[in-house]
Amino acid sequence: MPIRLGDLDDDDAELQLRCRQCGKSVAYPGKYLVRRFGEWTTVTALVARMRCAKDRMVPDVRIVLCSTEASREALRRGISVHPPGWK
Repeated sequence: MPIRLGDLDDDDAELQLRCRQCGKSVAYPGKYLVRRFGEWTTVTALVARMRCAKDRMVPDVRIVLCSTEASREALRRGISVHPPGWK
């Protein structure tokens, strides 16, 4: 099942993007993404549309949960996400 932006908001998570070429990175809180793109938009569909402003590369993406408790709950539900502090 694809991860929706509404799932990020529910789990208090953020979407971190990093350009493959120049290394520029940015993080977007789930609440912001839901307000801007809607809760039913999938993370995959959103990232496919995103490009680096400098060199137009598709970014690498990771989902980071803002609390360890939320991370444990996501793992229990079978969602693969990165815990806080993941490098």
